[in-house]
Amino acid sequence: MMERVSTGIRQVDDSIGGGVPKSLITAISGPIGIGKTCLAWQFLKTGLYVDESVLLLTSKDSPELLIQVASGLGFDLDWAFDQHRLFIVDWRDVLSERGMAIDRVNAFLNRIQSIIDEHGIKRIVFDPLLPLVSMDAAMIQTFYALIQHQISEQYPGVSVWVLLPEPFPPDLQYALPFDTWIQLGWSETLPRQRFLRIQKMPCTAIPSHAFTFDIIKGEGIVI
Repeated sequence: MMERVSTGIRQVDDSIGGGVPKSLITAISGPIGIGKTCLAWQFLKTGLYVDESVLLLTSKDSPELLIQVASGLGFDLDWAFDQHRLFIVDWRDVLSERGMAIDRVNAFLNRIQSIIDEHGIKRIVFDPLLPLVSMDAAMIQTFYALIQHQISEQYPGVSVWVLLPEPFPPDLQYALPFDTWIQLGWSETLPRQRFLRIQKMPCTAIPSHAFTFDIIKGEGIVI
């Protein structure tokens, strides 16, 4: 039986057998402003509430800005920093205008491995997976392959979520073999509503319907 980990949304967990498969990569896609970062914080907060240590990796915004975003959503997480169970790593310096150097990426992944080992990290979020500036499809696929190898070989028991930046090339959505795919979007009908849909999930009966949701301060995504 595949072990599961909670998404932070009870109705979604109940519909997919208890949560997303553990120790696999879950991709979160959707337009800017739809709630991807909110969902990511909700996922991390849920881990903190069951005494897990969690890690957020940022390739776009500063850690200070991400903390402000979490605070703006009503997530008070100062206690998690005080207990040394919430970590934010800024790895924008690993990237350059010319893209990625494999040796620098490997050094970065080794650094993450040290944090995992030292603090017993159980949940990781990449927000986003990569900034798309100067990144071509081959480069993104190379990076994903490195991440996939590191997770399968070095991160046993760690659940990894990757937020996909927008606009994300549609062909890459099929070229990158994410284990699980959760899509957020806007309904086409008026009044427009946010929706969450399970696109892909191994060993799971995927619900045929989309979940409509709101974002409520202090609670996050509410179905």
